[in-house]
Amino acid sequence: LEVAKVINTPQAEKNCLKSWLAEIDAEKFGTIPTFKARTFGDVKELLHNRGTLVAKPDWGGAGGGIFKISNTDDLSKLEGLLHQESISHDLLKDYSFQLYATGEEKRLWFVGGECVSGRKTYGRHTPWSPDTKEFKVIYYGDRSVEGFSPDEELARALCHKAGLMVGSIDFIGNQINEINGAGTTFTQYDGFTKIVDARKPLVDYFVSLAVD
Repeated sequence: LEVAKVINTPQAEKNCLKSWLAEIDAEKFGTIPTFKARTFGDVKELLHNRGTLVAKPDWGGAGGGIFKISNTDDLSKLEGLLHQESISHDLLKDYSFQLYATGEEKRLWFVGGECVSGRKTYGRHTPWSPDTKEFKVIYYGDRSVEGFSPDEELARALCHKAGLMVGSIDFIGNQINEINGAGTTFTQYDGFTKIVDARKPLVDYFVSLAVD
């Protein structure tokens, strides 16, 4: 059996790890500053100097394993939990630390390295808080929508930097907080109401690769 096409290269998928954001220039690419730490002392110093942090596992999804660190008590709880769960002495190897940010959540989907649609979510739950009464999801997928153009430019630049052909770029407010690989779902619902369906450009892209 021969593999004829690879949608995202292994390196592009590796660049979707949370730690990759710690390797690039946050100001240049519009990302929320993200850091690696060797020890919990390093995290404590980062907390003291930069304020509230969000600890994120490199491999994760749907908020799993994410912790908000507002003070040293939160940091101690994280350390204790990782000691219980880890089989390695290098507890922070698979974690990165991102500055805490607030604002609406935005996702822009990319196919062939170009944005094909997007959505914006207000008041969505976080790993430390439930949905708010302001929760809503709206379409956010073309240049006719206010604020879309600068976000699309930032997201496309990061997408190209990562080498991502299929995936999505997520924002909190006006800063990018995550990059997602080919497993990203290209639909968005609010309850049973379909807000965005970007599957057609995705399928068309796959068909074009097969035809070529």
